[in-house]
Amino acid sequence: MKTFLVTSVGAVILAGGAYAVNGNHADAAVQNKPFYQQDYKASYNNQVDVTKLPEYETLAAKVDLTKYHTQIVEDHFNKRIILYKDPNGRAQYKTIFIKETEYVKIIKL
Repeated sequence: MKTFLVTSVGAVILAGGAYAVNGNHADAAVQNKPFYQQDYKASYNNQVDVTKLPEYETLAAKVDLTKYHTQIVEDHFNKRIILYKDPNGRAQYKTIFIKETEYVKIIKL
């Protein structure tokens, strides 16, 4: 009797979890990203002047940045990742800036 009860409860929990996952998956298929992420990234990239960022001088000394469009991929409290794209939209450079140590890594893609 105890085994039957535990098995029944487990089946109900799994079935309920599967329904919740499938329901969320259908919503995620409609929208590739949550609305708040799309809105935040679009407005954030338009407001940031990359020439005023601390890593800009180091990068400008190595790469002619007038040829590229910038896209901030990630900007957290400890690191910032920026892609530099050519006029065709292909990423040519990627920078990773560690804020605490002010370390800049420039990657040619």
